[in-house]
Amino acid sequence: MVLNQLHLVNFRNCSDLVLDFSSKVNLIVGPNAIGKTNILESIYLLATGNSFKAVKNEEMISWSSDLSLVEGKVNGDSLKISLSKENSRIAKNFWINKVKKTRRLFLESFLAVVFRPEEIRVVTGSPSRRREFLDQILSPLDWRYYQALLIYEKALRRRNLLLLKIAEREANVQELFYWDQTLVKNGELIRQKREEFFNFANLFFKDFQKGRLKHLFCRYWPSPITAELLNKKRQEELIKRTTIIGPHRDDFSIISSEFKVENANLGLWGSRGQQRLAVFALKLAQLNYIEEQKKEKPVLLLDDIFSELDRHSRELAVSLLGDYQSLVTALEEPKSLSLPFKTIELG
Repeated sequence: MVLNQLHLVNFRNCSDLVLDFSSKVNLIVGPNAIGKTNILESIYLLATGNSFKAVKNEEMISWSSDLSLVEGKVNGDSLKISLSKENSRIAKNFWINKVKKTRRLFLESFLAVVFRPEEIRVVTGSPSRRREFLDQILSPLDWRYYQALLIYEKALRRRNLLLLKIAEREANVQELFYWDQTLVKNGELIRQKREEFFNFANLFFKDFQKGRLKHLFCRYWPSPITAELLNKKRQEELIKRTTIIGPHRDDFSIISSEFKVENANLGLWGSRGQQRLAVFALKLAQLNYIEEQKKEKPVLLLDDIFSELDRHSRELAVSLLGDYQSLVTALEEPKSLSLPFKTIELG
């Protein structure tokens, strides 16, 4: 899978930009705030349908415009996403070779994995950030997971509202039955898919040829949800007026056996360098998981790794570049990059 060309129109600070890429390593250089990360963001949008940094879709549209276009030439096909302001909402549409497609069909066309140093918060941050990280990995790969997640989140909101009404004697307990069944059915699929990824990741860490990853292990902490457990927790839920079990309460931690402490969570015990290495290890597992699931190599997007990663993590990153089409952002050409690369200068 190769991204040959990218065309951006009114995407953030890019009014009209066309970039041609090498099938190997592409180094995007330029000063801070010139838009290097915006380019990676647009490519990630083509792969997943989502941004890795925008809170709202409208943030990706230039201030002076009501329409933003991102078009990529991938293996000879034209993939395009439009973002347009329509009244009070943002419409997102997908095209392949000028034919409008559903999101599902579009997302089967292109694969990319991004690594950004600020993702260290996956290790050090809240459980909700770790669940979001899992969803970003699994949703583009498995439509059933994506659909189950949407249905689950919608049902969760409705059920929590109903719990509030029941607690205030405005609704009946029997009305929970439908939403309970919806949460149980979709929650089980979400748990299974998350567990599959962690099983894969742990085998990958064990087998990976770079020694430091052998010390890592992902510990998944699922919050099971069944009809029996929901019945058991009902009174507590009515007091708290919220659903207290289910995949929206899942968490995971990255454990290192380098510490002589059982279940030494790197989020608490690790140095900054160890925490960055743990996130990078997860990204390596994600790359290999995609290859196993889709039988294709994704495009690798690396944002400012030379200034942020420690030496060992940089060496790991550079060792990957020859195996994937890679787009790497940097302030200037790094002396440590020995592979041949194409330089794209911005500004």
